[in-house]
Amino acid sequence: MRGKKFILGIAAAVVLIMLCACGKKVAFDGSRTGDADHFDVVFDTLNTTCTHDMEMASGESIDVSVECVSGTISIEIQKGSEAPVYRGNDMQTSSFQVS
Repeated sequence: MRGKKFILGIAAAVVLIMLCACGKKVAFDGSRTGDADHFDVVFDTLNTTCTHDMEMASGESIDVSVECVSGTISIEIQKGSEAPVYRGNDMQTSSFQVS
């Protein structure tokens, strides 16, 4: 009887572990690189926020390139805690500049 309870306990633990693994969502599957002059994010799955700080001089602009294959991409460009200078939701494939 004790052996059956042990086996039942092990079986229940295995099922629980398998169910937990099935429910795990990937937050980021891709790569991101950035330095003082650029920030690139290439991904298959992005269910999180990617940020990068860059120093810019007054009058400089940012070249933005978006290639959306599926899903929803949002971009926000801002200085510190100030209001965003650009906000794009549900972005489609496009290239533009933000001053």
